[in-house]
Amino acid sequence: MLAYMRKQANTTLVWLIIGAIAVVFVFFGLGRGGGGDTAMISVNGQEISPREYENVFDEVRAQLGQRFGDDLPPDFERLCRMTTVGELINRTLVSQFSVNLGLWPSREAVAKTVAGMEAFHIDGRFNLELYQSVLKPNPGTPPGLNGE
Repeated sequence: MLAYMRKQANTTLVWLIIGAIAVVFVFFGLGRGGGGDTAMISVNGQEISPREYENVFDEVRAQLGQRFGDDLPPDFERLCRMTTVGELINRTLVSQFSVNLGLWPSREAVAKTVAGMEAFHIDGRFNLELYQSVLKPNPGTPPGLNGE
């Protein structure tokens, strides 16, 4: 096909094909790689962003990779993506259900849990600057953790 197009490079048909391809890219873009942060999944009206999907996908891929080791099934990528969607739906439904029941942790409980996380410790003590540097690029800081 490419050889034919090269041979016929100055014909109207080739220019129409190139024009049609260009129109598709102008109006529809390059897909997910465009950097938009629109919702991929919606659960009871609560949207899940591509960033959240990719974070959970990475978790699922690591967990399944450990489980299967070197014996990866042929459709491993597909299994990871399906598991990720299920996990996101489950997490969102549990969160929505707990909010509806009024089962939400207090600010003190959240602060105590975060302070106990080793990831935010330097020399065995909680480091507020480290914690804030991790949260800064992540929108949606939990209330009560940033001085509210």
